[in-house]
Amino acid sequence: MSLNYARLLEGKKVLITSGAHGMGFAIAKIFVKHGADVAVCGRSPSGADSEAELRKTSPDSFFFKCDVSVPEQLDAFCAEALSRFGYVDVIVNNVGINMREPSPSISYDKYDLVQDTNFKPIIRINNNLLPTLIKQGRPGSLIHISTVHAIATVPLMGSYVASKGAMGGMNRLLAVELGRYGIRSNVVAPGGIYTGPGYNMVVDWMKENPGKSYKQEVVANMPADPLHGDGSLSGGSGRAEDIAHACLFFASDMSSYISGMHLMVDGGASYQAHKVREMIWPENYEEMVREFRMSFPYPEPGDAIIENTSYKNPMMPPPVKS
Repeated sequence: MSLNYARLLEGKKVLITSGAHGMGFAIAKIFVKHGADVAVCGRSPSGADSEAELRKTSPDSFFFKCDVSVPEQLDAFCAEALSRFGYVDVIVNNVGINMREPSPSISYDKYDLVQDTNFKPIIRINNNLLPTLIKQGRPGSLIHISTVHAIATVPLMGSYVASKGAMGGMNRLLAVELGRYGIRSNVVAPGGIYTGPGYNMVVDWMKENPGKSYKQEVVANMPADPLHGDGSLSGGSGRAEDIAHACLFFASDMSSYISGMHLMVDGGASYQAHKVREMIWPENYEEMVREFRMSFPYPEPGDAIIENTSYKNPMMPPPVKS
């Protein structure tokens, strides 16, 4: 097998859920750089800007406004991808939401929303896209974005852990069932990644304090972070690009004989005992959020700012400013 390491995905047709920002957009950007055409979906109003950026490299790439928890919208996204591309041979299941609740009082409504968003779309996307791939006799790669919490977690993660644990089991089944068709299935499990609400909170502060450094003005005056152990490679959060690089490996022929793998991309954090004290819900929630945000790296004045709106879910507690 001869590989062009500068264009590892030449000719690949890719579908990515939640690709308008964050990890999904980082994956999309590196995929088009390596020759793929990419269909991304999401609810974020930044999708049009993301599409324009992707099309600078891949004119056939596109964004489709879609809530993956709504079956009809997800079906329409898959149909649009097939209409434009003819087939999809790489699927990245990237969507993930969390509802933090103690296990004895998990809400069925919130649990169902987490499953409808995090896990069920995998089945529906496969139903929509894999028959065409199998009929054409084309190889393929399924990549599922899980979490360190599927292996080593903290309190209040019941619904999230259940959805991502189910993803791990489905991944192994897909590897067994689809191998005969040349279709691989693998999981990428991120640790703490610098995207989302933590970034938005810092951006809000920077807008209110132009020209000042959040790290010097705020972080320097905070007490040491008690929530995270210090044994991981990064000491806290990785980059979205770290996840994108792992996905590039699984999407390309570099991993042509790998299927059913569960790859931890967490700086080694899952191999240490979590440094977590007992938390009471909901009294300590604001403190927990503040301390979690202390682990993020911070943008400085002049850095490019991309607002992520995905956290604005009416069922989620709002971001808390420190």
